[in-house]
Amino acid sequence: MNVDVKAWHLLSIFVATIVGIILRPIPMGAVEVLGITLTFLTGILTISESLSGIGNSVIWLIVIAFCISRDFINTRLGARIANLFMMELGKKSPGLAYGLVAA
Repeated sequence: MNVDVKAWHLLSIFVATIVGIILRPIPMGAVEVLGITLTFLTGILTISESLSGIGNSVIWLIVIAFCISRDFINTRLGARIANLFMMELGKKSPGLAYGLVAA
């Protein structure tokens, strides 16, 4: 079973993009744009093939979820909401259990 040379090149760009995201030499968005750009500049994919993932609504849902979760962590909003639940429901043992489940 032989693998096409273009497939190996695409794999190397993919691995380099993942390593760039992990090591963060430049911001993550710039690494991703660089990876997409390399796929069509090297002739491995066409421009429409390279940009096909951007039109996928599932990808944007994942990006938005990451942004919201990062904001929850940075603002500590989740901890504040949990504290509100515990203040209101934590006066008795059953309320404490319900507050933990709600938080």
